Amino acid sequence: MTTQQSAWKANLNSGIILGLIFTIYNLVFYYLDMYFKPYRTLVWIPILLVILFLFMKQFRDNHRNGMVTYGQALGAGVVISIYYAIIAGLVVFVLYNFIDEGMVAKTLAVQEGAMVEKGMPDATIETTMKMYEKIMTPTLIPVFQVVNSILGGTIASLILALFIKKEGNPLLDE
Repeated sequence: MTTQQSAWKANLNSGIILGLIFTIYNLVFYYLDMYFKPYRTLVWIPILLVILFLFMKQFRDNHRNGMVTYGQALGAGVVISIYYAIIAGLVVFVLYNFIDEGMVAKTLAVQEGAMVEKGMPDATIETTMKMYEKIMTPTLIPVFQVVNSILGGTIASLILALFIKKEGNPLLDE
């Protein structure tokens, strides 16, 4: 009989690998000067879904003897997402604080440009930009990254767990 590891220990490597993939992905976009392109996130979402699915499936097959409840699959996805989110937050922190200290100004300029493009009134843009300048700091942006990564990973896990779950008795089902 094999012992079952906790979801935290079993998914540590998966979370780290996903975090490293995120790091490479974002650095490639940064160094190609495409970091603020809107499709960067749109391309990341399917990558995240596929990798998270594979890691959750791996958890089921390698750590739960091929059987996992919806809750266990969801838990595995959330744990992977938490590990990945911590790494993502560290990457964004390093990017905004050490690699390019002008990233906050660039982020604000992109936000302002998007509002101008939508045709928002100047007074609204000015008010919104003042608010953004208060919350868009090199310290808070990584926090937002962590929260968004955990939230996005949890939502993805809620859906993916439906496809990963496999309940029953492994001795009778073989």
